[in-house]
Amino acid sequence: MKINSSDLSRICVALALCGLASGCPDSDHTLGTTNDLKDGAAGTGGDVDLADASSGTGGTVGSGGQAVSGGNPAGGAMVTGGAAPGGAMVTGGAAPGGAMVTGGAAPGGAMVTGGTIAAGGAIATGGTSTPLDANAFGQRYRISDNELSGWRQDLAPTAFAVYAGDELVTRMDGAADMYLARGCRVSMFQDLVGPDPETGTVIAMDFVTSVNANAMFTYQRSNGASLAIPGYGTSAAIGSTTLGGIVAYAHFNAVYFEVQLSGFADTTSATAAAGQFLNLLRSKVVGSAVLPTGWDQARIGNTGVAWWLNAIKGAYFFDVKITPSAQYDTVGRATVIAFAQKVVAGLTSGMPAPVSLVPAANAIPGWTLDQNSSLTASGPAVATDNASATALIDGAADPFYDSSKGYQAKGLAWEVYANGTYSTDLKIWQMASAADAAQLYTDLLIEPLYANVVWTTCSGTDPSNPCP
Repeated sequence: MKINSSDLSRICVALALCGLASGCPDSDHTLGTTNDLKDGAAGTGGDVDLADASSGTGGTVGSGGQAVSGGNPAGGAMVTGGAAPGGAMVTGGAAPGGAMVTGGAAPGGAMVTGGTIAAGGAIATGGTSTPLDANAFGQRYRISDNELSGWRQDLAPTAFAVYAGDELVTRMDGAADMYLARGCRVSMFQDLVGPDPETGTVIAMDFVTSVNANAMFTYQRSNGASLAIPGYGTSAAIGSTTLGGIVAYAHFNAVYFEVQLSGFADTTSATAAAGQFLNLLRSKVVGSAVLPTGWDQARIGNTGVAWWLNAIKGAYFFDVKITPSAQYDTVGRATVIAFAQKVVAGLTSGMPAPVSLVPAANAIPGWTLDQNSSLTASGPAVATDNASATALIDGAADPFYDSSKGYQAKGLAWEVYANGTYSTDLKIWQMASAADAAQLYTDLLIEPLYANVVWTTCSGTDPSNPCP
């Protein structure tokens, strides 16, 4: 039987798999006994040098050798089986450090389409990201038996899982896109069993930054979630009803959560349980210490020319803005936070008039009354109703007197300060109740003046960094 050169090459590749390729003819795809696997060569054993062709860093193939499909040319070898560093099986090759790339190019140009994630390895979807161990993330937010009274882990094999990057698609199919598009890089799913017939699923997702986590939360709120969760303002947690339960959405720093609960007798008991879950999860993010900042809720953002902080405490809404201070001005950001903390600390109890909470000149060292602000140069400007507030700040007063929302401000005090570098605009609004203040705090986010700012929630426990 006549065997042409193409047939001979295929036979030699097959023989290489059994360590029997010695003596096959050399060509562009040389088959040897202990050859380096450059330019697509297949060997029977020895070291694999994938410097030109693979995404790896040069691992070792044991007895039996490494098969390369047809011997791919330099710069493009696809490994279809073999050992990556540490013994991981790879389909397409291993990226340095155990990283799995699902759309990016590894060194040398090889496309990697599978592999295992080494501890600390990065997941990239067309590029690189900060290393994060998916398993460590999952264990941090995993809820143990009775860590929440009456709730235990579901023992089904699929009841706990972690996903890195695009792996989330294997769990959620097309629904994963809305999370990945907003920056989710690692996620954890855990099923739990409560007092019969109550069940729950906790989803934790790392979004890299608090801005990304807030964007995911805001998306859920814009799609109809409006149920208040006990103990939380609706800028931090919110829910939507389901049959026999609810889904609660929340974000703390850069971590976003969904708590899916079912089997409850009514919505009230379901929301109470959701609040307990979120208290536990929040403690896993920021610790269990009480916020040292003095406010109940706060957020910070930059308008392009000013750092702006909103905070609520009791029935009061504090609005603090420092100019000129662009996004990159970290000193300005720290300054507005420190200023706001000192103002909020002045509210200790009761329902004092807002003007009594306005610091006098130099009460906050270095800050005097700004003489360039004609309405406040000699002391705070005060309003007690819509007309007087509008006379001071025009249309900016409108959201505070929106009767369609069921609340109206009871008073406003306004002062402007200067310290030689910055000017700080302080407005203190008094509402009828803490509930009205919390609702106002949320409602303002749909007002154009506030909606155009990217806000970060100030939920840290460190007094020196309350807005991480």
